[in-house]
Amino acid sequence: MTETFVADGAEVVICSRSHGDVEDVATELSKADLPGTVLPVEADVTEQDAVDSLRECTLDKFSDIDILVNNAGGSDLAPSDDIDSSALEHNIEMNIVGTYTVTQAFADPLRDNGGAIVNMASMADNMRFRR
Repeated sequence: MTETFVADGAEVVICSRSHGDVEDVATELSKADLPGTVLPVEADVTEQDAVDSLRECTLDKFSDIDILVNNAGGSDLAPSDDIDSSALEHNIEMNIVGTYTVTQAFADPLRDNGGAIVNMASMADNMRFRR
């Protein structure tokens, strides 16, 4: 998805808990000589301070935002009855609270620009209890 936006000339901010992960993507895209720009930012969407920093970095570099793609997420790939309460809380923080927190952080500039929000999901929620 990032490559498509950059190929179309967009200025894109990508984030991950690991700066190395997003730095690698940014390096690969810069080698591809695409017309857009990629700014890699380390940010854990479960941490309010990190989300605030992500917003600040984004708006300092590009001054506005047109599209927000919430793509952070994950799950413990185990049967539901094997997932303990701390793992469940972490999954809720990352998948639900993180999406909400990032959306809330960028709500005003998105609203000001008539922007769009894309929330990604996976099929990881299709886990079952054992029979």
